[in-house]
Amino acid sequence: MDTRTKKYKNLTNDINKELKKERTKKRSKKRHKILITFLIIISLILIYARFIEPRFLKTNEIKITSEKIDDTFHGLKIVHFSDLHYGMTVDFKYMERLVNEINILKPDVVLFTGDLIEDGYKLKKNEKEKLIKYLSDINSTYGKYAIIGNHDYFNEDFQSIITNSGFTYLNNSYDIIYKEDNSILIYGVDDAIYSTPVYDLLNESELKNTDYKIMMIHEPDVVEEIAYNYDVDLIVAGHSHNKQVNIPFIKAFWLPYMGQKYYDSYYNINNTDIYVSNGIGTSTVKFRMFSTPSINFYRITKP
Repeated sequence: MDTRTKKYKNLTNDINKELKKERTKKRSKKRHKILITFLIIISLILIYARFIEPRFLKTNEIKITSEKIDDTFHGLKIVHFSDLHYGMTVDFKYMERLVNEINILKPDVVLFTGDLIEDGYKLKKNEKEKLIKYLSDINSTYGKYAIIGNHDYFNEDFQSIITNSGFTYLNNSYDIIYKEDNSILIYGVDDAIYSTPVYDLLNESELKNTDYKIMMIHEPDVVEEIAYNYDVDLIVAGHSHNKQVNIPFIKAFWLPYMGQKYYDSYYNINNTDIYVSNGIGTSTVKFRMFSTPSINFYRITKP
């Protein structure tokens, strides 16, 4: 190999080495940019799920048609909310928004399906008084009703807050709303995790003879027992938070015990309408993603 050829080959090798280094640097920079972009996206998602979506509040307006409703209760307006989990993301500023939103709807009946206070959270005296104040400000034509949730079960303040707020506390008990010749049954049961819901009262003649029957439960996974064995027109539940954290294309994985089968917004079993609330607050972690805090606003109408 002559000198000129050798120099040319060495130069070519040097150029190839420099090009290879440059390509390696570019790939490294590209990977670095991708990593930074990925981390920024993840950070934005976490910020949204922690600080933005939990502050939303929407109203789901739902029309329910039933032949059991006549002119006297045609257009009955029911507000259903659930799972405040006070002590997590819900504060009194949010409570004020919630109360205002409910009152704008001018409900005839208000239903609360449990988990008022986060499990283990110790209310201060002023917090208890403010909760009573805000819940008292909720207006309704015929009544406000509440049941206990599993997070409330060992909370010594729950029942007094509910009753002092003007809610009727239903614990394996009921109320009947009469108007002319039509009647609406509101039946609420005990928590299914820590106690035993009792449904057999539905077989009593006074309850059987009511025109339209509403059942309030906390944990939705008991619905089959009710729908297949008792004459109930509408079941309202909470507990599942509509999964609370929904990741697209990934199967629900963050579901509470007894909220693992029936966690979507609506089901119909044996001609019984079943609505599961998204809930208002958060539990376990202070995140919500694609599960907006909401209240359900039902209009019960005749055909």
